[in-house]
Amino acid sequence: MWLLLSRRLGKAAAWFVGMVLTVVAMAAALMVIVPTAVLGVFGRRAVESEGALARLGLPAHHIASSAGWGVAKPDPRFFARVLERSGGHPATTLHVGDLYHVDVVGARRSGLRALLLDPWNLYEGYDVERIPSLGALADW
Repeated sequence: MWLLLSRRLGKAAAWFVGMVLTVVAMAAALMVIVPTAVLGVFGRRAVESEGALARLGLPAHHIASSAGWGVAKPDPRFFARVLERSGGHPATTLHVGDLYHVDVVGARRSGLRALLLDPWNLYEGYDVERIPSLGALADW
């Protein structure tokens, strides 16, 4: 699929489409697992990604990019914006991310609980709870 997308769209566009498909799958899985959750898709993406993701009709309550805010993970100001935008509180907010030094470190500095999505077991031995897939959230 990657080869087909990159030939038709170019590498950068194919990467973006792949990222979008991943986000769509994540959002759908989370809303099935925890239908009462407030789901936000907040990431290190270009401002244009916000509109693209919104047009997909994701079951997300909030979509925003660090480029649009002018601050990125792991900066605590990024997580403060997430909480402000979602109406969340550090004690009741779970940040699920896939990069230890960006997601886990940033979330912890901001007082949020962190869970690391680690499908390739890259972070074995790190001081964080890990899940191999978003489907594993149901058992977490």
